[in-house]
Amino acid sequence: MQNQKIIILGAGKVAQQICKQCLLKGVEVLALWSRNYEATLNLNLNVPIVQEIADLPTAADTYIICVSDAAIADVAAQLPLRIREQRLVVHCSGATPMTVLEVHCAYFGIFYPLQTFSVNSKPDWSQIPICVSSNVASKTEQLRNLAKVIGNHIYDINDKQRLALHVAAVFVNNFTNHLFAIGEDICNMESVSFDILKPLIAETAAKILHQSPAQVQTGPAIRNDVPTIKRHESFLEDYPADFLDIYKLMTKAIQEEE
Repeated sequence: MQNQKIIILGAGKVAQQICKQCLLKGVEVLALWSRNYEATLNLNLNVPIVQEIADLPTAADTYIICVSDAAIADVAAQLPLRIREQRLVVHCSGATPMTVLEVHCAYFGIFYPLQTFSVNSKPDWSQIPICVSSNVASKTEQLRNLAKVIGNHIYDINDKQRLALHVAAVFVNNFTNHLFAIGEDICNMESVSFDILKPLIAETAAKILHQSPAQVQTGPAIRNDVPTIKRHESFLEDYPADFLDIYKLMTKAIQEEE
């Protein structure tokens, strides 16, 4: 269904990547709006940039709000009345209920690509899960059709399931990346190249593509190797206190995992 017409509200990383992929796959992006009009013009997204929400075209099939969670309701409230009464309005947040749109829009939902995006990256949309939902079955199907044009993995996910995915994503992505940063800090402090650890990181990530993470856990905590754990803790005493606190917390959590 490549003849769908959409409008994107927002110009951050998610908005830019959705815009680029939709254009690539033949979805007509009628316009894009963001608060920073001049900066958005400089993004060269090859779509019309609208300065005022009130001037948005009202003929699109779907209006995709890609702004911060705190701003979603405010942006929806500013949409022209015809859009709020007749068109499908969705947001892209992982943690905000779709019902935040209910007071403003007759047809509302979720269009949530579960991936970490960077402005200059070229994500492989064929591998990105896209979670959709709406308050009306026909509109959910409309979102499915849009998602199928730009991706391959489409999931009907309710608000609670999406929040669970978002929390889980923080653990596997944001927290894990922070642990990478700690590992890099330790290497830098001891004049050791962090590159030495990268094959280990890659192998660990590769394992969980085909096995449960709990089944492939390794290290001194799972072996209850107390002497090694104590040596590690002693080593970390010369580092920021958070490093040792995190080490102890993670060790305890691994050992208590059933």
